[in-house]
Amino acid sequence: MYESFYRLNANPFRLVPDARLFYASSGHKRGLAYLRYGLHQGQGFVVVTGKPGTGKSTLVQTLFTDLTDESMVVAGLTSTNLGADDILQAVGHSFDVYGDGKSKASLLIGIEKFLKARARQGKRVVLIVDEAQNLPLKSLEELRMLSNFQLAEQPLLQILLLGQQELQEMLARPALEQLAQRVIASCHLKPLSAEETRAYIAHRLRCVGWRGDPSIAGEALALIYSVSHGIPRLINIFCDRLLLAASLEERHDIDQALAQAVLTELREESTGSFALCSASPTHDLPLPASLTEADLPLEAANDAEADAEPQAAQQAVAPVAGGETAAQGPKSDTAAHVFEPVFDKAKQGHEAFQPSQDAQDHAAQPDGAEQKQRAGRGKKWGLLLLLLVAAAGAAWFGVKKGADLLPEFVKLWPAAPTTVIGTAERVPPVRPATPLENKADGSGNEEGENESDGLSSPATGAPQQER
Repeated sequence: MYESFYRLNANPFRLVPDARLFYASSGHKRGLAYLRYGLHQGQGFVVVTGKPGTGKSTLVQTLFTDLTDESMVVAGLTSTNLGADDILQAVGHSFDVYGDGKSKASLLIGIEKFLKARARQGKRVVLIVDEAQNLPLKSLEELRMLSNFQLAEQPLLQILLLGQQELQEMLARPALEQLAQRVIASCHLKPLSAEETRAYIAHRLRCVGWRGDPSIAGEALALIYSVSHGIPRLINIFCDRLLLAASLEERHDIDQALAQAVLTELREESTGSFALCSASPTHDLPLPASLTEADLPLEAANDAEADAEPQAAQQAVAPVAGGETAAQGPKSDTAAHVFEPVFDKAKQGHEAFQPSQDAQDHAAQPDGAEQKQRAGRGKKWGLLLLLLVAAAGAAWFGVKKGADLLPEFVKLWPAAPTTVIGTAERVPPVRPATPLENKADGSGNEEGENESDGLSSPATGAPQQER
């Protein structure tokens, strides 16, 4: 919940082991060196012990994260309260090896075949057994027998035992003398010191993008160490609850009073390690320095300062109507120098520069609106140019098409009347009517003369067209 309030990339105090958050204290550096040496030998047992929550699992996870060698097969066992037969089945299951379910020998043969096949491929096999102090003596003896598998005088299996301090006591027993002789590297993780506790908290915060917010007072850091006794898991639990309480109160500084209130809540819950824990006296220890932005690296400090400047400007300056800028609260001389317009020479007796109305409108517009206005004008000019090109193309196409259709149009136009000489159809001559015929039809001589004309129609007198 507090990650977004403090602008963190992730939870810096989660309980799940994470190699990315590994803090290399003096004891953890030494343990990591022993593990690397033992893994380089490729044989026997490597033992890592420590109190609960001291970072054994994180140490081993960091070890295999640093190893980018693909020629290594790693398997792990977490449920270790198992008998002798069950531990063999668990080992076989971790390597996808299963017997016939009837005999222990078939399972051992299958595991040996698997180890030899990986060895022929040039791969090493490593088995990690967590919480090994819960294993019975017979189960530990079965693991020792698995470490005896060899191929061409080369061991086929290497085993890492992780456990609490009781594991060391078990290995000191005479019954496990043969297993103890095969331990080639061993380390015991101790709690962090007061100085390392402060460095551990700062390292975890920096890993998730901490920029000095929140700051933790030295008194609060001293209380965290006295309650957690330097055990990383308890530090994570306390700091996680502390940051949650600070974010709920919207605080950016954590002091001793808030840390004491969180401790009281944890004790009242009557659950976990804080129910019975008591703060150890730290009067003899020097008070640790407060955890502030000064603990950031140079690059991170510059980034934090750059992130803080826009926030400060946003809080000090608020936009008002008309596109102007006004400062909240009393306006200092520095603020006036920064935010006043540059053309204020009228104070010195000179004529003040009066911008035009277009300039005022341009200044009142935000940059985004001006860009949109320019883009709109560009689109309008582009559309107009496109229309002009289309009109010119249509006109050219029309002229060209009209020239092609003109002969066809002329063919369809009706022809004017013409007289063709030599091809006219001959009209038979009309015989002149006798006086008796004229008298009979009642027509005059003048009409008779017209009818005798071979070029006139008898009814209308219109000339006949020759075909």
